[in-house]
This record gives sequence, C-alpha cells and structure tokens, in this order.
Amino acid sequence: MKYCLALADRVTESRCNKCWGEGAGDCSWHRKCKEDNLRERPLAELIYLASPYSHPDRVVRKWRYKMACHGTARLLEAGHLVYSPIVHSHPLTRFPLPAEWDYWRRLDEEMLRRCDALAVLRLPGWEQSVGVQAELALAKELGLKSGYVEVPHWTLTWEEGLNSG
Repeated sequence: MKYCLALADRVTESRCNKCWGEGAGDCSWHRKCKEDNLRERPLAELIYLASPYSHPDRVVRKWRYKMACHGTARLLEAGHLVYSPIVHSHPLTRFPLPAEWDYWRRLDEEMLRRCDALAVLRLPGWEQSVGVQAELALAKELGLKSGYVEVPHWTLTWEEGLNSG
C-alpha cells in the first residue's frame, strides 16, 4: 500500500482516497505530492481485544465495559494499536441498540478479519462467553496470533493455540 506523506492519506491507483472520483489530473495528490514523497508504509499490527460482555445484570455489563476501557487504554499506552468491540459498542446501546452478541456478531467478526492478532481480556466469565469463544474460534480459523491480557496487571502475553482452557 502506498501512502502520501504530504496528504497523510492512502493512495490508490495514483489518486489519494480523499479525491477519489474527481477527474484525472484534478486530484490534489497530483498537485501536492511529488513521487519522492510517496513511500511504501508498513501497516502496524492491529490487535482485537476480546472480552466478555453480555450478562443479564446491567451492572455487570457496565463493569465489563469499564474493564475493557482500562485494558484498551493500558495496551494503547504500551504502544499497541487496539480495537475493542466492547469499548466501541457499549456506548451505542444508549441509542438504543441491543447489547447482545447476536446483534454485534457481524460487525465484530468483520473487524476481527481486519486485525492481525486477537488478545483476550481475562475477566471473570471469559471462558463461558459465547462471543469470546466465537472470536477465538474465528481467530484460529484465520491463523491470527493469539494471546491474553491478565487483570489487574494488564500484561499482554502471546501464546500458540490459545483456547478456553
């Protein structure tokens, strides 16, 4: 993938993504970026942070959301790029979208396909979580690197063949 350093945007077929659809030569990439400013940019590893969420008790869901926020923040502080489906989706339940895995499954699975690794936030209930187990199975199917984050130390450990046991 090419990346325009002047525009800080991806370039596809000699056009920056911001200007896609304009006529040939009208793209700002042609005016602002010289060939020596165009570089191959390695993509950083993106980690999908799986964690249990669904529970009949709203208080437990809120606590799990806060823990997912803590885990995401600690990993970001450590320099990792992290996507947490719980951090993303929990606030949207106030608008009102469902909190159940069945509703979020399609988005979560697509996001996991775009990630390079999966880390499980080992909160109580992670082994019984239908969502976490489905995410682990998909990560294995995709051949993603897997690991876990221990609470309360927030340490990330990678391992081969992470499973529910």
